[in-house]
Amino acid sequence: MQIVTACTETDCGLSVQKGRPTCFSVTLTSLPLPHALPPRRRLWWGVPLALALTALLVYGGVRAAQWWEEMHLLEAQSYAALEQYLDEIDGNWGAIAPLTRNESAQLRRSGNKLHVEAGQRYGIEPAATRANAAGDLENLARLDTDSLIYVASATYSVPYLTPRARATVDTIAVRFQQTLRDARVPLYKPVLTSVLRTEEDQTALRRVNSNAARGRSSHEFATTFDLHTNKFHYAGTPSVPIPMPSEKLPAWWRGPLIEDLRAIADARFKKDAERNASRLKAALGRTLIALENEQKLLTVMERRQPVYHTTAIGWAQ
Repeated sequence: MQIVTACTETDCGLSVQKGRPTCFSVTLTSLPLPHALPPRRRLWWGVPLALALTALLVYGGVRAAQWWEEMHLLEAQSYAALEQYLDEIDGNWGAIAPLTRNESAQLRRSGNKLHVEAGQRYGIEPAATRANAAGDLENLARLDTDSLIYVASATYSVPYLTPRARATVDTIAVRFQQTLRDARVPLYKPVLTSVLRTEEDQTALRRVNSNAARGRSSHEFATTFDLHTNKFHYAGTPSVPIPMPSEKLPAWWRGPLIEDLRAIADARFKKDAERNASRLKAALGRTLIALENEQKLLTVMERRQPVYHTTAIGWAQ
């Protein structure tokens, strides 16, 4: 410890008046010096570790970039394969030729009189009104849209046929779709536009359609149905499966890609029903010609309406 004394002549007014200096003392206490810090240890392994981590990050980034590039390449290849597939399908339509004159003539062999006679032989008794036909419907087969046929809504008929005629419809659809499979084009469903009519329905139809039969119509016997010649519905099933993406793609990537590829193909096939309507008409017409030759049905390609007017006359196989 050290005592330091200091004096000043002007410490305060009292001291100056008395002419005596004022003294004060300060006691200094020596403080201990801080302890010396230990020397820093050099971590010799830090630099190699940092370099290794940096290299690992760089390598991982490069590999990730390469992986993404590979996945995008596989995706692009999938779309390219689909385009090639669709081009091949477009070429396959050439296997179905339009109807020839001879085939068109064969589709007009059976006039309305033969259809009415067949209806009288194989069908039900005509009903005056739908209320009168209600009892007959219990013994008839209802037609609904399914994987083979598309039943269009109709104002002047109800979708009922005799069981025999219903079986004939299915046979037509099955053989028609087999023709499409053989040609390696998408599958389509024939469109039924008119089925069972009552006398009341037939009378009302004549007011709006001059082509409707005068007198008795074969539609009144539940044995006759009309198939549209220009409209077909895509069945949702291609005869040749679409190409699938590589299994190297992760499931979360591959699944949505498959859905997109199918959506693109379905949109194209739905348009094909319009673009290739004449070929589908020919395929359906040839199916009907063959079944008529087998004495399973009668058919006529109407001139004023775009339909094949068809009557079942036997058990279809």
